[in-house]
Amino acid sequence: MKTVYRAHDCRFLPFTLANMRALLLENDLLRVVVLLDKGGDIIEFRHKAKDIDFMYHFEDGLRAPDGAPGAFLRSYEGGWQELFPNIGDACDYRGAALDVHGEAFMRAWDMDVLKDTGEEVSVRLSVSLQTMPFDLEKILTIRLHQPALFIAQRAVNRGGAPLPCMWGQHPALGGLFLASPVQIDMPKGRGVTYHTSFHPAFPANRAFDWPQAGGLDLSVMPAIQGKWAGLCALSHLSENWYACTSPSLGVGFGLAFDPAVYRHLWLWMVYNGYEHYPWYGRTRTIAIEPYSSLPDNLPGAIEAGEALWIDPGEQLETWVTAVCYAHDGHVRGIGRDGSVSFC
Repeated sequence: MKTVYRAHDCRFLPFTLANMRALLLENDLLRVVVLLDKGGDIIEFRHKAKDIDFMYHFEDGLRAPDGAPGAFLRSYEGGWQELFPNIGDACDYRGAALDVHGEAFMRAWDMDVLKDTGEEVSVRLSVSLQTMPFDLEKILTIRLHQPALFIAQRAVNRGGAPLPCMWGQHPALGGLFLASPVQIDMPKGRGVTYHTSFHPAFPANRAFDWPQAGGLDLSVMPAIQGKWAGLCALSHLSENWYACTSPSLGVGFGLAFDPAVYRHLWLWMVYNGYEHYPWYGRTRTIAIEPYSSLPDNLPGAIEAGEALWIDPGEQLETWVTAVCYAHDGHVRGIGRDGSVSFC
Protein backbone atom coordinates (compact mmCIF):
# COMPACT_ATOMS: atom_id res chain seq x y z
CA MET A 1 0.00 0.00 0.00
CA LYS A 2 1.31 3.45 -0.91
CA THR A 3 1.75 5.65 2.13
CA VAL A 4 0.80 9.32 1.94
CA TYR A 5 2.27 11.24 4.85
CA ARG A 6 -0.11 13.67 6.53
CA ALA A 7 0.75 16.35 9.06
CA HIS A 8 -2.79 16.31 10.47
CA ASP A 9 -5.75 13.97 11.16
CA CYS A 10 -4.87 10.27 11.57
CA ARG A 11 -1.34 9.35 10.50
CA PHE A 12 1.53 6.97 11.09
CA LEU A 13 5.28 7.25 10.72
CA PRO A 14 7.89 4.46 10.91
CA PHE A 15 11.19 5.68 12.38
CA THR A 16 14.26 4.49 14.29
CA LEU A 17 14.68 4.94 18.05
CA ALA A 18 17.72 3.69 20.01
CA ASN A 19 18.71 1.64 16.94
CA MET A 20 15.33 -0.10 16.94
CA ARG A 21 12.47 0.13 14.47
CA ALA A 22 9.62 2.15 15.92
CA LEU A 23 6.21 3.36 14.81
CA LEU A 24 4.31 6.56 15.55
CA LEU A 25 0.49 6.48 15.51
CA GLU A 26 -1.18 9.85 15.95
CA ASN A 27 -4.46 11.69 15.55
CA ASP A 28 -5.74 15.07 16.76
CA LEU A 29 -6.07 13.85 20.38
CA LEU A 30 -3.66 10.97 20.93
CA ARG A 31 -0.02 10.10 20.22
CA VAL A 32 1.24 6.50 20.54
CA VAL A 33 4.79 5.19 20.00
CA VAL A 34 5.40 1.47 19.43
CA LEU A 35 8.75 -0.35 19.49
CA LEU A 36 8.52 -2.83 16.62
CA ASP A 37 11.91 -4.40 17.37
CA LYS A 38 11.07 -4.98 21.03
CA GLY A 39 7.85 -6.94 21.30
CA GLY A 40 5.63 -4.23 19.86
CA ASP A 41 5.99 -2.46 23.24
CA ILE A 42 3.96 0.73 23.60
CA ILE A 43 6.40 3.22 25.10
CA GLU A 44 4.32 6.38 24.74
CA PHE A 45 0.59 6.94 25.18
CA ARG A 46 0.13 10.70 25.25
CA HIS A 47 -2.92 12.89 25.81
CA LYS A 48 -1.96 15.65 23.38
CA ALA A 49 -4.04 18.53 24.76
CA LYS A 50 -2.62 18.03 28.27
CA ASP A 51 0.78 16.84 26.97
CA ILE A 52 0.76 13.96 29.46
CA ASP A 53 2.42 10.65 28.59
CA PHE A 54 0.91 8.01 30.89
CA MET A 55 3.61 5.39 30.40
CA TYR A 56 6.29 4.69 32.99
CA HIS A 57 9.90 5.09 31.79
CA PHE A 58 12.52 3.13 33.72
CA GLU A 59 15.67 5.19 34.12
CA ASP A 60 17.92 2.54 32.54
CA GLY A 61 16.42 3.57 29.18
CA LEU A 62 15.73 1.72 25.94
CA ARG A 63 17.73 -1.46 25.35
CA ALA A 64 17.09 -4.19 22.82
CA PRO A 65 16.51 -7.59 24.49
CA ASP A 66 19.36 -10.03 23.95
CA GLY A 67 17.20 -13.18 24.04
CA ALA A 68 19.18 -14.74 26.89
CA PRO A 69 17.42 -15.92 30.06
CA GLY A 70 16.29 -13.01 32.20
CA ALA A 71 15.78 -10.71 29.20
CA PHE A 72 12.55 -9.21 30.47
CA LEU A 73 14.05 -7.63 33.58
CA ARG A 74 17.40 -6.90 31.96
CA SER A 75 15.85 -4.95 29.05
CA TYR A 76 12.77 -3.55 30.80
CA GLU A 77 12.19 0.08 29.80
CA GLY A 78 8.73 0.61 31.26
CA GLY A 79 5.78 1.12 28.95
CA TRP A 80 3.39 -1.64 27.92
CA GLN A 81 4.41 -5.23 27.07
CA GLU A 82 2.60 -8.20 25.54
CA LEU A 83 3.02 -11.23 27.83
CA PHE A 84 2.74 -14.57 25.98
CA PRO A 85 2.83 -17.60 26.29
CA ASN A 86 4.02 -17.38 29.92
CA ILE A 87 3.24 -14.94 32.72
CA GLY A 88 5.38 -14.80 35.82
CA ASP A 89 8.42 -16.86 36.69
CA ALA A 90 10.62 -18.62 34.14
CA CYS A 91 9.62 -22.25 33.64
CA ASP A 92 9.83 -25.32 31.44
CA TYR A 93 6.94 -26.75 29.42
CA ARG A 94 7.73 -30.09 27.73
CA GLY A 95 11.29 -29.03 27.09
CA ALA A 96 10.49 -25.45 26.07
CA ALA A 97 12.41 -23.01 28.30
CA LEU A 98 10.03 -20.09 28.82
CA ASP A 99 11.47 -16.86 30.19
CA VAL A 100 9.94 -14.54 32.76
CA HIS A 101 6.77 -13.21 31.08
CA GLY A 102 7.21 -15.40 28.01
CA GLU A 103 8.70 -14.67 24.62
CA ALA A 104 6.55 -12.18 22.69
CA PHE A 105 8.12 -9.18 24.44
CA MET A 106 11.63 -9.97 23.20
CA ARG A 107 10.89 -10.59 19.52
CA ALA A 108 10.96 -8.15 16.62
CA TRP A 109 7.49 -7.85 15.10
CA ASP A 110 6.71 -7.33 11.40
CA MET A 111 4.41 -4.47 10.42
CA ASP A 112 2.11 -3.89 7.47
CA VAL A 113 -0.45 -1.18 6.85
CA LEU A 114 -4.11 -2.19 6.51
CA LYS A 115 -5.71 1.25 6.26
CA ASP A 116 -4.27 4.73 5.89
CA THR A 117 -6.76 7.58 5.67
CA GLY A 118 -7.28 10.82 7.54
CA GLU A 119 -10.24 9.24 9.31
CA GLU A 120 -8.56 5.98 10.34
CA VAL A 121 -5.15 4.31 10.42
CA SER A 122 -4.83 0.57 11.04
CA VAL A 123 -1.58 -1.42 11.12
CA ARG A 124 -0.96 -5.13 11.68
CA LEU A 125 1.94 -6.35 13.80
CA SER A 126 2.86 -10.05 13.58
CA VAL A 127 5.48 -12.46 14.89
CA SER A 128 6.20 -16.19 14.94
CA LEU A 129 7.45 -17.43 18.31
CA GLN A 130 10.32 -19.88 18.60
CA THR A 131 10.00 -21.68 21.93
CA MET A 132 6.42 -22.81 21.22
CA PRO A 133 4.81 -22.85 17.73
CA PHE A 134 2.52 -19.85 18.09
CA ASP A 135 1.90 -17.08 15.56
CA LEU A 136 0.76 -13.80 17.11
CA GLU A 137 -0.94 -10.86 15.49
CA LYS A 138 -2.25 -7.57 16.80
CA ILE A 139 -4.00 -4.91 14.78
CA LEU A 140 -3.62 -1.37 16.13
CA THR A 141 -6.24 1.17 15.04
CA ILE A 142 -6.73 4.88 15.71
CA ARG A 143 -9.69 6.97 14.54
CA LEU A 144 -10.12 10.68 14.09
CA HIS A 145 -11.47 12.61 17.10
CA GLN A 146 -11.09 9.58 19.41
CA PRO A 147 -8.42 9.48 22.16
CA ALA A 148 -8.39 5.68 21.96
CA LEU A 149 -6.23 2.84 20.66
CA PHE A 150 -8.15 -0.22 19.49
CA ILE A 151 -6.21 -3.49 19.64
CA ALA A 152 -7.48 -6.69 18.00
CA GLN A 153 -5.35 -9.73 18.86
CA ARG A 154 -4.98 -13.27 17.55
CA ALA A 155 -2.89 -16.28 18.54
CA VAL A 156 -2.61 -19.26 16.16
CA ASN A 157 -1.29 -22.72 17.05
CA ARG A 158 0.81 -23.74 14.06
CA GLY A 159 1.85 -26.98 15.77
CA GLY A 160 0.40 -30.48 15.64
CA ALA A 161 -0.65 -30.79 19.28
CA PRO A 162 -2.90 -28.78 21.60
CA LEU A 163 -0.89 -26.02 23.26
CA PRO A 164 -1.44 -24.17 26.54
CA CYS A 165 -0.68 -20.50 27.02
CA MET A 166 -1.13 -17.51 29.26
CA TRP A 167 -1.89 -14.07 27.82
CA GLY A 168 -1.38 -10.76 29.58
CA GLN A 169 -1.09 -7.02 29.04
CA HIS A 170 1.50 -5.11 31.09
CA PRO A 171 0.82 -1.34 30.86
CA ALA A 172 2.89 0.46 33.52
CA LEU A 173 1.86 4.03 34.36
CA GLY A 174 4.27 6.59 35.73
CA GLY A 175 6.14 9.84 35.17
CA LEU A 176 4.37 13.15 35.68
CA PHE A 177 1.05 11.30 35.80
CA LEU A 178 2.02 9.76 39.18
CA ALA A 179 3.67 12.88 40.59
CA SER A 180 0.50 13.51 42.63
CA PRO A 181 -2.14 11.11 44.01
CA VAL A 182 -4.36 9.22 41.56
CA GLN A 183 -7.69 7.47 41.96
CA ILE A 184 -8.53 4.06 40.51
CA ASP A 185 -12.04 3.18 39.44
CA MET A 186 -12.99 -0.37 38.51
CA PRO A 187 -15.94 -2.74 38.98
CA LYS A 188 -16.48 -4.89 42.02
CA GLY A 189 -14.21 -7.90 42.33
CA ARG A 190 -12.62 -10.32 44.77
CA GLY A 191 -8.94 -9.87 45.46
CA VAL A 192 -6.02 -11.62 47.09
CA THR A 193 -2.62 -10.21 48.01
CA TYR A 194 0.54 -11.81 46.65
CA HIS A 195 2.24 -14.63 48.54
CA THR A 196 5.18 -12.34 49.30
CA SER A 197 4.76 -9.12 51.27
CA PHE A 198 6.93 -6.07 50.56
CA HIS A 199 5.49 -3.89 53.34
CA PRO A 200 4.07 -4.81 56.77
CA ALA A 201 0.92 -2.77 56.13
CA PHE A 202 0.16 -4.91 53.04
CA PRO A 203 0.46 -8.53 54.24
CA ALA A 204 0.66 -11.60 52.01
CA ASN A 205 -2.10 -14.06 51.13
CA ARG A 206 -5.03 -11.92 52.32
CA ALA A 207 -8.40 -12.09 50.56
CA PHE A 208 -10.34 -8.85 50.16
CA ASP A 209 -13.18 -7.14 48.33
CA TRP A 210 -12.10 -4.27 46.09
CA PRO A 211 -11.03 -1.64 47.06
CA GLN A 212 -10.48 -2.33 50.78
CA ALA A 213 -7.47 -4.56 51.44
CA GLY A 214 -6.49 -5.04 55.06
CA GLY A 215 -7.49 -1.54 56.05
CA LEU A 216 -5.96 0.07 52.96
CA ASP A 217 -8.01 1.78 50.27
CA LEU A 218 -6.39 0.66 47.01
CA SER A 219 -8.55 3.02 44.95
CA VAL A 220 -6.40 5.95 46.11
CA MET A 221 -2.70 5.80 45.30
CA PRO A 222 -0.32 5.87 47.01
CA ALA A 223 -2.22 3.76 49.53
CA ILE A 224 0.74 3.95 51.92
CA GLN A 225 2.92 7.02 52.45
CA GLY A 226 6.65 6.71 51.99
CA LYS A 227 8.46 3.84 50.26
CA TRP A 228 6.33 0.78 49.67
CA ALA A 229 5.39 -1.86 47.12
CA GLY A 230 2.55 -4.33 46.78
CA LEU A 231 1.12 -6.97 44.48
CA CYS A 232 -2.40 -8.34 44.32
CA ALA A 233 -4.82 -10.03 41.94
CA LEU A 234 -8.49 -9.32 41.28
CA SER A 235 -10.93 -11.89 39.90
CA HIS A 236 -14.68 -12.33 39.44
CA LEU A 237 -14.97 -8.78 38.11
CA SER A 238 -18.51 -7.61 37.53
CA GLU A 239 -17.41 -5.66 34.40
CA ASN A 240 -14.34 -5.55 32.16
CA TRP A 241 -12.69 -2.13 32.53
CA TYR A 242 -10.67 0.12 34.79
CA ALA A 243 -9.69 3.80 34.93
CA CYS A 244 -6.86 5.65 36.64
CA THR A 245 -7.31 9.42 37.05
CA SER A 246 -5.15 12.27 38.33
CA PRO A 247 -7.53 14.84 39.86
CA SER A 248 -4.78 17.45 40.08
CA LEU A 249 -3.87 17.12 36.38
CA GLY A 250 -7.45 16.56 35.24
CA VAL A 251 -6.51 13.64 33.02
CA GLY A 252 -6.74 9.85 33.09
CA PHE A 253 -5.98 6.53 31.40
CA GLY A 254 -8.13 3.42 31.18
CA LEU A 255 -8.66 0.05 29.55
CA ALA A 256 -11.59 -2.04 28.45
CA PHE A 257 -10.75 -5.68 27.75
CA ASP A 258 -12.23 -8.99 26.60
CA PRO A 259 -13.58 -10.79 29.69
CA ALA A 260 -13.57 -14.16 27.91
CA VAL A 261 -9.75 -14.12 27.74
CA TYR A 262 -8.64 -11.51 30.30
CA ARG A 263 -10.35 -12.92 33.38
CA HIS A 264 -8.19 -11.26 36.04
CA LEU A 265 -6.49 -7.98 36.86
CA TRP A 266 -3.01 -7.99 38.34
CA LEU A 267 -1.98 -4.87 40.29
CA TRP A 268 1.70 -4.00 40.54
CA MET A 269 2.12 -0.97 42.81
CA VAL A 270 5.63 0.34 43.43
CA TYR A 271 6.52 3.59 45.14
CA ASN A 272 10.30 3.15 45.35
CA GLY A 273 9.70 0.15 47.60
CA TYR A 274 11.63 -2.49 45.64
CA GLU A 275 15.26 -2.58 46.72
CA HIS A 276 16.23 -5.71 44.74
CA TYR A 277 17.34 -6.23 41.12
CA PRO A 278 16.74 -4.43 38.83
CA TRP A 279 14.79 -1.73 40.69
CA TYR A 280 17.03 -0.78 43.63
CA GLY A 281 14.58 1.74 45.11
CA ARG A 282 14.21 3.83 41.93
CA THR A 283 10.84 2.69 40.57
CA ARG A 284 7.57 4.60 40.87
CA THR A 285 4.82 2.97 38.88
CA ILE A 286 1.34 1.45 38.93
CA ALA A 287 0.52 -1.33 36.48
CA ILE A 288 -3.06 -2.63 36.27
CA GLU A 289 -2.71 -5.64 34.02
CA PRO A 290 -5.40 -7.77 32.36
CA TYR A 291 -4.32 -11.42 32.64
CA SER A 292 -5.88 -14.58 31.28
CA SER A 293 -4.40 -16.61 34.12
CA LEU A 294 -2.79 -15.84 37.41
CA PRO A 295 0.97 -16.26 37.92
CA ASP A 296 3.37 -17.57 38.74
CA ASN A 297 3.93 -19.46 35.47
CA LEU A 298 2.49 -21.73 32.77
CA PRO A 299 2.83 -25.09 34.61
CA GLY A 300 1.14 -23.52 37.62
CA ALA A 301 -1.69 -22.21 35.45
CA ILE A 302 -2.14 -25.66 33.88
CA GLU A 303 -2.27 -27.30 37.29
CA ALA A 304 -4.84 -24.75 38.51
CA GLY A 305 -7.01 -25.17 35.38
CA GLU A 306 -6.26 -21.53 34.47
CA ALA A 307 -4.31 -21.98 31.21
CA LEU A 308 -5.77 -21.16 27.82
CA TRP A 309 -5.63 -24.04 25.30
CA ILE A 310 -5.50 -23.75 21.51
CA ASP A 311 -5.91 -26.83 19.30
CA PRO A 312 -3.64 -27.53 16.29
CA GLY A 313 -4.36 -25.12 13.45
CA GLU A 314 -6.90 -23.23 15.55
CA GLN A 315 -6.78 -19.65 16.76
CA LEU A 316 -7.83 -17.57 19.72
CA GLU A 317 -8.97 -13.98 19.17
CA THR A 318 -9.31 -11.24 21.77
CA TRP A 319 -9.23 -7.46 22.14
CA VAL A 320 -8.22 -4.51 24.31
CA THR A 321 -9.18 -0.84 24.02
CA ALA A 322 -6.98 1.81 25.66
CA VAL A 323 -8.27 5.35 26.23
CA CYS A 324 -7.21 8.66 27.73
CA TYR A 325 -9.51 11.45 28.80
CA ALA A 326 -9.66 14.91 30.36
CA HIS A 327 -11.55 14.62 33.65
CA ASP A 328 -10.81 15.17 37.34
CA GLY A 329 -13.56 13.03 38.89
CA HIS A 330 -14.61 9.41 39.00
CA VAL A 331 -15.28 7.12 36.04
CA ARG A 332 -18.17 4.66 35.96
CA GLY A 333 -17.39 2.77 32.78
CA ILE A 334 -15.25 2.35 29.64
CA GLY A 335 -16.56 0.59 26.53
CA ARG A 336 -14.90 -1.42 23.80
CA ASP A 337 -15.82 1.44 21.46
CA GLY A 338 -13.63 3.83 23.47
CA SER A 339 -16.52 5.56 25.19
CA VAL A 340 -15.93 6.78 28.75
CA SER A 341 -18.79 7.35 31.21
CA PHE A 342 -18.13 9.82 34.01
CA CYS A 343 -19.78 10.08 37.41
